[in-house]
Amino acid sequence: RYIHLNMWVENITLKTLYRWHKLRAAGGVNLLIPNRSGQRDTLVTKEEEEILLRYYLSPNKPTAEECIRYCINEIEDLGITPKSNRTYRRLLDKYVQHNYAEVTYIREGYKAFKDKVIPDISRDLTQIETGDVVEMDGHILDFQIINPATGRPERMMMTAAKDMRSGVILGWSIMPTENTY
Repeated sequence: RYIHLNMWVENITLKTLYRWHKLRAAGGVNLLIPNRSGQRDTLVTKEEEEILLRYYLSPNKPTAEECIRYCINEIEDLGITPKSNRTYRRLLDKYVQHNYAEVTYIREGYKAFKDKVIPDISRDLTQIETGDVVEMDGHILDFQIINPATGRPERMMMTAAKDMRSGVILGWSIMPTENTY
């Protein structure tokens, strides 16, 4: 016999507590607290889940609503009664939450996976001294300069070196292409 406590403790009478204690001692009570694990069993079968994920995990990035609609059509063709759209949407949301890296890689590609999932390094600038770390980056200029090698105007690349701790520009150069020189 299961007893679920669905009321406030101050509303329980002393007689009820003695009765529960007697039942527990006799081995007839398994629980004296509510069974609220926060997890409910899903109504979606494994087959339905596989069909839904097959549509959703596509590099074409169909919307969740499209995937659910296609899934329901295929499930009905198999003779299975489909669940509600909201049930399938909860399943997709839960899957994305627990498998974000896989979903990002499959639906958006390696670059998005690298940008969104793989962690970046953040540095504590107080731990380094001035001159210890030099950052370099290049940007294409918004105006044209005559290329000395070809004599034709083109948009050149400006590369700058900056001290990471102080933020001071250490040097710069303008070249046709970015390189380590």
